[in-house]
Amino acid sequence: MSNESRGFLAHPLFVAVVVVCLGAAGFLLQRYYFDADRSAVRLEVQALEQVTELIGDLPNADGTTVYCDTMRLKLLVAHNGEGNSRVSVLRLGVRHEIANETVDLTGCRIDPLAGRPHGIVGAESYKIHFRRNGVDARHFVSQTNSSVIDPANLITKQSGPAFISIARDDAPVVFDIIVTNVRKDLLSITFVAETDVEDQQPTSTSPFLIAGAR
Repeated sequence: MSNESRGFLAHPLFVAVVVVCLGAAGFLLQRYYFDADRSAVRLEVQALEQVTELIGDLPNADGTTVYCDTMRLKLLVAHNGEGNSRVSVLRLGVRHEIANETVDLTGCRIDPLAGRPHGIVGAESYKIHFRRNGVDARHFVSQTNSSVIDPANLITKQSGPAFISIARDDAPVVFDIIVTNVRKDLLSITFVAETDVEDQQPTSTSPFLIAGAR
C-alpha cells in the first residue's frame, strides 16, 4: 500500500465517516433484527389418546403411532413469546390428506365387546368426523347443546365469524377435540391457523395419523 493510500485511510474525515457508517449499521441491525417484534401464533397438539377400544395394539408407522376410528386430543393456541404485539387468529381449520405410508392396519379392529364412546365430556368441545364423502364438524357448548361449524374454520360461531386474540403473557387457548375417521384410508391430519400478522404464512401443527376401523 502506498504512503498516499495510507494517508487517506488515516485521514480524520475518512475515519469519521467510517465510524458514522458503522454506528448507523449497528443501530439499524439492532432495531430491525435484534429488537424486531416477531410476534406470531404457536399451535401444538397434545394429549393424543385412543378412544375406541381395540382388540390389539395401535399400529405404528416408522415410529409414529397410528390412531384408529376415534381419538381425542387437545389443540393449544398460544403466543410464540417473540414479541409484545397481540396476535389475532382469524381462521383455525383442520386439513387432511391420504397418508403415503404403507402400514399394517390389522390392529385397527374394534373390540366387539366394548362400546364406541365419542368422548364429549364437557363444555367447549369439538367433534370432527371424516366421512367417506366429506368432513363434518360440531361445536359442543354443553353435552346437549351443539351446532354445526365449518371444519375449515372451527372458531366460527352461530352469529358469524369470530377470532381469538392472544397476548404474550396470556395462557394458551385449549380446544378439546374428538376426531373420528370412518373411511378406510389412513389420514394425515393437521390444524392450520391464519392470523392478522402481516406477511406471515399460515401456522400449522405437526401432523398425526388416524385410520378407519378394520
